[in-house]
Amino acid sequence: MSAGSNPVKDVMNNCDCQSCDVIPEMVFPPLTVRNLPETSDVTELHRSLPATLALLGIKDDQCVVFTDGCRRAYFSDPALRDKAISFSGNCGTLPFVFSADEHRPSSLGYGVVIYEIKSSKLKYAVISYSRGLHYTASYIVVDKKNAKAVFEHFDKQNEEYNKKQLIDHPPLLPQGFLEEILKNSIDFLTNYQKFVAYGTRPARGLVLRGDPGNGKTMTCKWIQVLAKKHNLTVHTYTTADIEAYYKDDMLPSLMTAANIIFFDDIDISFLSRRKGNDSNSKMACALLSAMDGIGDNKKGVARIFTTNEKVTDIDPAFLRPGRIDKVLTFMPPDAKLRRQVVDSYWHKDIVEAISIDNLVSASEGFSFADLEEIKMLLVQSFIFDGAWNLNKALEDFKHRKDMKADMELAAKQEEEKKS
Repeated sequence: MSAGSNPVKDVMNNCDCQSCDVIPEMVFPPLTVRNLPETSDVTELHRSLPATLALLGIKDDQCVVFTDGCRRAYFSDPALRDKAISFSGNCGTLPFVFSADEHRPSSLGYGVVIYEIKSSKLKYAVISYSRGLHYTASYIVVDKKNAKAVFEHFDKQNEEYNKKQLIDHPPLLPQGFLEEILKNSIDFLTNYQKFVAYGTRPARGLVLRGDPGNGKTMTCKWIQVLAKKHNLTVHTYTTADIEAYYKDDMLPSLMTAANIIFFDDIDISFLSRRKGNDSNSKMACALLSAMDGIGDNKKGVARIFTTNEKVTDIDPAFLRPGRIDKVLTFMPPDAKLRRQVVDSYWHKDIVEAISIDNLVSASEGFSFADLEEIKMLLVQSFIFDGAWNLNKALEDFKHRKDMKADMELAAKQEEEKKS
């Protein structure tokens, strides 16, 4: 690499190259390395660049480096992934290891992958490395002159991916439940200036809790549909993202990253200072401070935290206007809702062939996901056996539930033995 050149500065600080000035600022958050607790990681990134640049066929003064983060969410869909055309180990410290199925870093090793965008034939590199199971890093390296086009491609693919995740109808929930959620998210944001005129806080916060399969995900997808309709920006983050931004002292930027921010499957201990855990207490204090930051002064911000955990230990400091305004629990659908699901969304051949009364009676306490599995078992019975057999579907469902419970118990006992 040429004397005095250090492309890693583009990761450590805001990029100051002229080529990046043409890239819309909204595309890139502050270019600080996320989840980077030790400077040795910067050293490893710097050491990986020569091999990466050789694969791309560019010089060190022609590249820019960005943290990967959620820029390529569309890689979760194999049909949307860019083609991997070259692989290499990026330094001599560890051999190259790469998980081809996940297109993400493996739990061990270092590696560089060169991807090609089919439509434009432009190339970019992804440097991935890991240190243990709970810390991975991934960086995008691209020719300066192609950076704008490459990141526009990322945006386009992510938009296609998001379209696939959305739904075309609102979820079935108890009367008034969805309306309460929308009142504190979409409706608040679309009426934001009216709230500002009366001096209210520029944010809303919701915690959506409940066991899996009872409508949290469908509700979030419907909010995304409405957000798109109203030109509201949406980002989704995980517990790992919160930890990463906390380590880099960037929680305020995370809390104001979009008009609607989903925190998926949040660790509720983050919202408590009473666990006796000093690190949790520091995280909670940092989150409280970040939540009070000012977001988009034109439209505001709504933060939606989802969790399967109980939320009895949320610190009272979080339960204030603009931080967390509502905690809403998704319960299993009652008999009326279960009947409505079948009547509204199941194929008419199934509805006409089975006793809905018997299904509703036998499915007390079942989730929406449980009903979907029963529907699948009914279809399977019809395809393989030529009959819509509700009793068999219910028996198969019970067997699957029992088997899952046995496996979970065995796993728990194994963990207890290890500890």
